[in-house]
Amino acid sequence: KINNVKIIGNTAVLTGGGIYIDDASHPMFNNIEVRNNLGEWSGGGLFCDSQSNPKFIDAVFVSNSALYGGGAIQSLNNSNPLFKNVIIKNNSVTNYNSEGNSEGGGCLFESGSDPYLYNVSITGNNAVDEGGGINSNNGASPTLVNVTITNNTAGSGSGYYKGQGSPYIINSII
Repeated sequence: KINNVKIIGNTAVLTGGGIYIDDASHPMFNNIEVRNNLGEWSGGGLFCDSQSNPKFIDAVFVSNSALYGGGAIQSLNNSNPLFKNVIIKNNSVTNYNSEGNSEGGGCLFESGSDPYLYNVSITGNNAVDEGGGINSNNGASPTLVNVTITNNTAGSGSGYYKGQGSPYIINSII
């Protein structure tokens, strides 16, 4: 368990400016603040890869950024993080990558990632291209329960941009 921690002002040359989780890891984070981190490629606040299933309870992801994807959070490759009682606010993706993408100002879920979001607020995030609040694509199927997605901006899908995948959304505001 990782409790009562602040992760502030870090920079990764590639991914995971604040936190990088990989190789089927399953850490639990309680009462954490992830703020003002930069992933120069993606996952400004959090990068979650390779069948990892972390849990974030009572967490705040604020003012993180990435150049190409997942300003606050990027999860991919069959990783299934849990976010409960979380605020994702004022995060951004600021450039286009070589494929012309700039995705998921708040969250980018892709490549079989099936995150579970419960009682989450996603607000004030920005992506130059797709999914200001959330971008889910390439087989990602997030579950959203009691999630509020408001006041996000993007070229397409300011609140939620859905590509390939089957999200499950209940009792939520977009």
